[in-house]
Amino acid sequence: PKPPSPLSALACLRGIRAEHVARGIFPPPLTLAAKRAHESTLRYVREIGHENVVPDRVIPMNHQLICALLAIPNDTPCLRNGRAWSWTTIAGRSVRTLIHVLAQTGFRKADVALNSGAWDSTHISFASLKWLIDGTIVLAPTEAQLMSLVPGRDYAILMPGPSKADCFGMRWGNNPIWLPFDPVAAINAAYALMQWELCARVAPDDRRSTPLFCGVDGIGTPMRGPMIDLLFLQLMTFVLGDAAKAKKYSLHSFRSYLASALLAAGCTDAQIQAALRWASAEALLIYKVIGREDYGDWITRGQTARTTGARAAALSDGAQLPAYGPTGHGEVDP
Repeated sequence: PKPPSPLSALACLRGIRAEHVARGIFPPPLTLAAKRAHESTLRYVREIGHENVVPDRVIPMNHQLICALLAIPNDTPCLRNGRAWSWTTIAGRSVRTLIHVLAQTGFRKADVALNSGAWDSTHISFASLKWLIDGTIVLAPTEAQLMSLVPGRDYAILMPGPSKADCFGMRWGNNPIWLPFDPVAAINAAYALMQWELCARVAPDDRRSTPLFCGVDGIGTPMRGPMIDLLFLQLMTFVLGDAAKAKKYSLHSFRSYLASALLAAGCTDAQIQAALRWASAEALLIYKVIGREDYGDWITRGQTARTTGARAAALSDGAQLPAYGPTGHGEVDP
């Protein structure tokens, strides 16, 4: 097995120590281990190069890629061994809905798919999906109600359940995800969920026991993590035309996409953290990626900004404060 990085090994040690402390056993502090991990990492950076310690994270999706996924023609032979992919099967309709939902909710894979074991009520189900229709909350909409949805007025509502950062569902379980209905938008989770409701036709009494996204065996079976991982890789390989590039993306790329899109839309870090249900602001720093247009705009505006801040040292002798920054047309005050 590939040996862990020093910092990863240190994190494991900290986790082991925390388990001991929780049981009333207090091992020595990890001060020396932390020092050795720092020294090992610094030596690696010097010998191998700092670029090799940068975390290799998945690439965020973008609007163009998501639309390209959804635009794959039906019955395209893009699966393993030349098999065709169909959007018109029950599983295909479920996957199409999932793509829209991931793009607008930032759910983790574990939030929508089952990796192992048996499905239970802690996972997302049709009962997690509610609707706001003409000002009224509807728990199990009829076909007529779904067909009457109006853009700008009606919403699909998803109730987040337990997750990696909220194992009991107590932190974010009381914060609904409001998805505005728009049938003409290229990416719209509410419209996709409306179509999925009409396809699945889950009885009101069965909504709690029916997974929201189904597996290959149809309505009532959970979507499985390994299946959706493999399918996503194959569809992305078709879109990108390169399997190696496709492997740089995962379902988590949708989460990073939404964080970056909200940043570009002018949302604050607190708003993005709430929208994607992160337990800490530190996690947000990993996922949000500044767009080149925004970064370039910052630089352009910074070149014409006049800065007048001063350090205490500039005020100590009572001298005239220097002028900072351009006064116009690239000229600087003397």
